[in-house]
Amino acid sequence: MLNISTLHKTILHTVLTIVMAHYLIACTIPPVLTGNKPTLPPSQLNVAQVVLISIDGLRPDAINRDNAPHIYQMLQNGHYYTHARTVGRSLTLPSHASMLSGLPVSIHQVTKNKPIKGHIKSATLPSILAKYDMKSAAFFSKKKMAYLFPPAKTAYQFGPGVSGLEEEDTTAVQIAREFNLMWSSDTYAFSFIHIREPDRSGHAYGWMSDDYMNRAIPAADDAVGAILKTIKKSRRGHQTLMIITADHGGKDNSHWYSRDEDLPIPWIASHPQLSSHNYSEEWVSTLDTTPTILYLLGLPIPDELGGKIVEGFRPK
Repeated sequence: MLNISTLHKTILHTVLTIVMAHYLIACTIPPVLTGNKPTLPPSQLNVAQVVLISIDGLRPDAINRDNAPHIYQMLQNGHYYTHARTVGRSLTLPSHASMLSGLPVSIHQVTKNKPIKGHIKSATLPSILAKYDMKSAAFFSKKKMAYLFPPAKTAYQFGPGVSGLEEEDTTAVQIAREFNLMWSSDTYAFSFIHIREPDRSGHAYGWMSDDYMNRAIPAADDAVGAILKTIKKSRRGHQTLMIITADHGGKDNSHWYSRDEDLPIPWIASHPQLSSHNYSEEWVSTLDTTPTILYLLGLPIPDELGGKIVEGFRPK
């Protein structure tokens, strides 16, 4: 006959054995992964294509209903993040490398801001999508941007240094026209569009100057309007998410510092299913762009990415 002490020991031993068995079973069953992360529930948005428009040097406080009516309308009818920031090295090529890879400059190591031979070594949206047989297109207006789009991973390219084009062939108007031709003829899961006019004006005349506000930004906005029209009238418009952002801001005639005028960028998302007038004060980094796009396209998010899924798109 067991005494009370022996009975207690037996019960305790049995309980510990059961707990340990459950623990070992849990440890031996691997979770379903996206990259190296647990599976996320699918997005509630119907997204088959993403169009990412980066307007070089566009300060968010320069956007108004008069000089940028199309962008302003997107801001009113979609999700607008008032505290979006670029990387500390607020230069065109390093910033776009972070935007398209989800990696900080210290990892992707793109520190120069001039044309570089070869192509980026870190994985970017076009190279990630190519692994899943999803096509990407790139339209850019500065020669140095070609470094970010390896031809083997980017199905369609339009930009200086590609097919004999020069920078004078890639104005905002020409970029929008070429996008219209491409969109009408083929389907790309991801399209990247780079518009340079505000940056050029900022360096020549100063950020927030009359030329910047009343010529360069309207030129960029006209291109956005033409792109919006192309998407809306297509049969794929209801499945297309558009994002408007920038690589940096600027002050006086420069932007390569970490001043309050250099780091803020717009981050505006538009989709037929998104609620209007949705302003968020959440801090958004340009690093968040890639994981957000991958999630919305239903793809795994690599564990090494430095960003997060932007609020408003995160699974509940």
